[in-house]
Amino acid sequence: MELEHNDVIYSQFGIDQPDKLIKKHCMIIIPLLIAVFLTTYFKIAKKASSSYRYAAFYCFLFVIILSSIYLVTEDKNTLFNDWIVNFFALLFYVALISIPVSFYHYIRSLSNSITHKDKTWKGYGLQILLLVVNICCFLYLTEVKDETSFMFQVASDVMNYSNYIAILFIFPILTLFYSYKTILYYRKQLREPHIQTTYKNKFSKGWMLLDIFSYVVFILFVYLILTINISGTLFTIVFNSFVSFYLLFIGYRSMNTTYEFKNMAATVAAAQGKGHFDAAVFKDSYNAIDSARTETIKTNLTTVMENEKPYLNESLTINKLSKSIQSNSKYVSHTLNSCFGQNFSAYVNSYRIGEAKRLLREKEYDLYTIEALSKMAGFKSKSVFNTLFRTQYNMTPSQYRKKHNLSALD
Repeated sequence: MELEHNDVIYSQFGIDQPDKLIKKHCMIIIPLLIAVFLTTYFKIAKKASSSYRYAAFYCFLFVIILSSIYLVTEDKNTLFNDWIVNFFALLFYVALISIPVSFYHYIRSLSNSITHKDKTWKGYGLQILLLVVNICCFLYLTEVKDETSFMFQVASDVMNYSNYIAILFIFPILTLFYSYKTILYYRKQLREPHIQTTYKNKFSKGWMLLDIFSYVVFILFVYLILTINISGTLFTIVFNSFVSFYLLFIGYRSMNTTYEFKNMAATVAAAQGKGHFDAAVFKDSYNAIDSARTETIKTNLTTVMENEKPYLNESLTINKLSKSIQSNSKYVSHTLNSCFGQNFSAYVNSYRIGEAKRLLREKEYDLYTIEALSKMAGFKSKSVFNTLFRTQYNMTPSQYRKKHNLSALD
C-alpha cells in the first residue's frame, strides 16, 4: 500500500524525497531528544506543579511531529516498516492541529487557573475526529489488497482530503482562535489578583506575556520558512535550531515554575521571622490570605445586594455580580459555597424571595397580580417563583398575601 502523506510532509517542510542530507546530519534528532526528555521529565516529576502535566502533553505533541518528520525523511533502507512510517505520518496532522489548544491550556495551567472540574478535553473534538478517521481509513487500506476497488479509493480520498483540510485550513484557524483566546486570558489576568499564581506575582504578568510572544514568533517563523524557498542543509539547520531553542525555553519556564513557587513560600516564611523555607508556614499564610479575600468578597456581596439590589434584574449573572464588586466568578462562587452554603442561583433567589415577600405585604401592590410581583422581584418565571416561595414558607404567594391582609385587619 502506498500512501500520499509522506509526500505531503516532504513538501510542507521543503525536503527533497529522500533528502540524504537530512539523514547524514541527523539534526532532527536534537530537537526530538529535547522533546522526549522534557515529556519524560514533566511526566515522572513527583514534585511538579499542576502545570507539569500540561507541559508534558505539549512537549509530547512535538515528539509526535518531530518523529513523523524524522521517519518520513529516512530512505528506503529504514529500519522501520512502511506501515509504521505511514502511521506516524497520519499522527503528524493530529498532533499539529492539537498544538494551538494545548498551548492555551498550558498558559492557563501556569497561573493555576485550571481546576479538576474544567473539561479541557472538549477543545480536542476536531483532533479526536481526525484521529478516528485516520486510524479507520489506515486499517482498512492496510488490510485491503485490491487497490482498484471503489471502497479503497473512497477510503484513500477521505483520509487524504481530511488531512489536507487539517493542515491548510483547520490549523491556521485554530492558531488564530486560540491565540486570541490566550491574549484575552492574559488581559483577564491583568485585571485580577494573582493570589493563586504558582510563580512570583511581580513576575507573572511579564513571564506570561513572554510565553505568548514566543509562541506567536514560533508559529510565524514556521510559516515563514515554509513560505520562502529554502531546502536541504540550510533548512535543516534553521528549522531544527529554532525548534530546539523554543523547546528549551518551554522547559526552562515550566521547570522554573516550581522554583519560583518555593521562593515565594520562602519569602512569606522570612516575612514571619523564619530564615528558611517552611511549607507549613507558607500553607498557613496562604490560607490566611484566602480567608481574608473570602471575607472581603462576602462583605462586598452583602453591601451590593442590600444597597444596589442587582437581583431585581432578571438577567443578572455571576459574572456581572462579580464585576460589580471587582472580583471574578471563581472567587465569588467559592465564597458563596463556603460562607453561605449556596450556589449563585440560590443566593440570588433568596434575595428575590425576600423582595417578593415585601411586595406582597405592601397595600399599594394589592391590585398587582402575583406574576407581576414576581417580575418586579427579579424572577423570569412565575412557576419558579411559586415553587421557591412554597418551599420556603409552606404556602403559595396568594395564600401568604391573603393571610397577611387578614392579620392586618385584626
